[in-house]
Amino acid sequence: MKIRLLLIIFATLLPLCISCSSEEDIDQFSGNYKGNVVMNADYFKNLVVLNREVSVVPENKNLRVTLNDVSFGAMRGDFTANMKIESVSDKIFRLSSAGGVATLTMGGDGGTADYSCNVMGSLTTIGNTNNLNLIFSMPDVMGGMKVEFSQGDVPVVAALEKSYSGEAVAIAGDLQQEIVSPTEILEIVEEDRDNAGHHTFAVQMKSERFGNFTAKTGNVAQDNNIYTFTGSGECELNMPEAPVGTYKLALAGTVNLNEPEKTEIAFTIEDVLNTLTVKFYNIP
Repeated sequence: MKIRLLLIIFATLLPLCISCSSEEDIDQFSGNYKGNVVMNADYFKNLVVLNREVSVVPENKNLRVTLNDVSFGAMRGDFTANMKIESVSDKIFRLSSAGGVATLTMGGDGGTADYSCNVMGSLTTIGNTNNLNLIFSMPDVMGGMKVEFSQGDVPVVAALEKSYSGEAVAIAGDLQQEIVSPTEILEIVEEDRDNAGHHTFAVQMKSERFGNFTAKTGNVAQDNNIYTFTGSGECELNMPEAPVGTYKLALAGTVNLNEPEKTEIAFTIEDVLNTLTVKFYNIP
């Protein structure tokens, strides 16, 4: 009977002990966290804003988080929330708030307005470093807008998966001069992800000037927000300077988030015009 009573008392006090421990240590999370922002809504997909900063300040046993000056197109956003912190383990902490506020300034005559947002996140302690992740969700903005802050490189799917606008240039050994198509759209979509976290993507460009190009990437390498990949596929070539037909192609690409104008994707067909290469150049 005594043992059973002790177990009941222990089970009652354990959550309080965990809570007390996290409250006493809450000052360790104070500071400024540098990272990147990825935004999604009905109107756009995987819009990336680099080099943003979140301020974290202890306040009444909670953490006040502030993410300011997130500019995207003609809109600017400031986000703040008072986060409840819960210990998942001695190194992982869950953050949550149902009372966040997003202050959005629209371009033109849109003015400034506050919107309520739900905020979820986590803090992970690795050695002497805290890693912060936050997601601000605003159901009343643009059909449901999400703003995610994370540290380190932008996740590969958010970095690559989108529609790109730019120009395409064709060069070949048997072409007297390069051929430029000034308005092209290229799409990159995640196709698969294995158990080890390796991603493959489908890359497609449908060009009225050159034809249709489709390819699949191998694993994507990433370094400091620069993503490189190779792959293979085929094209349905339809340009006056070359024989019409379907050909195998090799894919090589670089997506550069630091300098988006340096994003390039090349399709190379060895069997046409003494090696034809059609290269897409991103124009932000």
